[in-house]
Amino acid sequence: MDYSHLTLLLQLVKIGSDIDPLLSRGLTYSQIAELTNIAIKDGFLCKTGHDLTITTIGEQRLKKLENGKISASGNWIAPEVKSRIEKKDIYHIYLPKAENAEFI
Repeated sequence: MDYSHLTLLLQLVKIGSDIDPLLSRGLTYSQIAELTNIAIKDGFLCKTGHDLTITTIGEQRLKKLENGKISASGNWIAPEVKSRIEKKDIYHIYLPKAENAEFI
């Protein structure tokens, strides 16, 4: 099993997106269905009626798989959580510490 495809599938289900990114990677509909069935069998996804939802096991697996991100074209682009800061007032000026600033 290609873990980058599994990571992308879990991310797509989590945000409720379509399967176009998987198709653009060259996967066929039958391969996507097989990958989805494996994810359901392993407990990463849960099928409720016509909907797929990610389980807590799937969330944990997604975090584990995202730690080893591969940055190549065509891979999923996700926001970098560690660089986020809390929302400030419109008149507040944010100056990062010098040791954290890459441009200094």
